[in-house]
Amino acid sequence: MIGNDIVDLSFAEMSSNWKRPRFLEKIFTENERQIIFSSPDKHKIVWRLWSMKEAAYKAYRRDEANPFFNPKKLSCSLISESIGTVNVLGNHYETITEMTNEFVHSLAYQKAKKIHLKREIFELKSKQHQHQSDEVREKLRSTIWSTFTDNIRPEKLVINKAINGMPYLVLDKEKLDSIVSLSHHGRFGAYAIC
Repeated sequence: MIGNDIVDLSFAEMSSNWKRPRFLEKIFTENERQIIFSSPDKHKIVWRLWSMKEAAYKAYRRDEANPFFNPKKLSCSLISESIGTVNVLGNHYETITEMTNEFVHSLAYQKAKKIHLKREIFELKSKQHQHQSDEVREKLRSTIWSTFTDNIRPEKLVINKAINGMPYLVLDKEKLDSIVSLSHHGRFGAYAIC
């Protein structure tokens, strides 16, 4: 199982005030708050931890039918500048996070499973939420499409949503085994495929 999440840092700064009273207490565990308070770049570390939680939650939701909203039930640990782990109700996910001055992107996966991952991060053209979602889907579709033979028409490759809201791929009306995760925020979109 995989999940990914991207945070546009400038958009997050404008739209989400993590410094407001009790925000950190509602979202982060005591250990995570200590990581934030001891960080020289609190803004980036807040969004790194948030994106790790979101990516792990997406991976978790692929197997679990019951959604929940309690970010403190997702516990993050940092191993290095890019590697971390998230525990979601006893399920452990490894994370890889890329942090730049513009965005934070996290990819979560279960280490016990041998997987081949591909991810891409890109700037979006649209500012409208639904158009951004469509843009991320189309980018993923064209990337996947480029791996198939030329004798299959591109319109036969579709990205659908399962009952739990997770995306999956269909080629010529047959569900593919590949697992995909989509994300967008502010100016950036990302996908991951396994």
